Amino acid sequence: MNPSPKVDIKRQAVIIIHGMGEQRPMSTLRDFVERIAPSIQNSAKPSYYSKPDSLSENHELRRLTANEHRFAFKTDYYELYWAHIIGHTTLRAVWAWVGRLFLRFPWNVPARLLVIYVIFWICTLTLIGTLLFTFKNLFSIWNVLTPY
Repeated sequence: MNPSPKVDIKRQAVIIIHGMGEQRPMSTLRDFVERIAPSIQNSAKPSYYSKPDSLSENHELRRLTANEHRFAFKTDYYELYWAHIIGHTTLRAVWAWVGRLFLRFPWNVPARLLVIYVIFWICTLTLIGTLLFTFKNLFSIWNVLTPY
């Protein structure tokens, strides 16, 4: 009797990264997985299960794994909540980051981001031009309405 061939199931990971609001641990991830994990037809098994992550030394890190694997992929879902890690960020630090991000020569921008970079600058220059034109017209109207 020939044993049934073992199916080679590959694994994939979905990582949810966020820092919105004050969260209960795993709440955003559970909401996400409940909506996206495929349900198992004609089964009492839940669509996913929770398990401590075996690769981490932190026993608080958990993964949610879908019970049903589609297209020979088993999916593990992880959550990274970063708001508690990044504390007391100043406005000055944010502006420095924006400056490093957008105030650079186009040839120093990675090729895959160049389109976004160019669109950003087109929109920024258009906005500045529109504001200058609007203020110029407002001041010329103001001068007409208020004779000296």
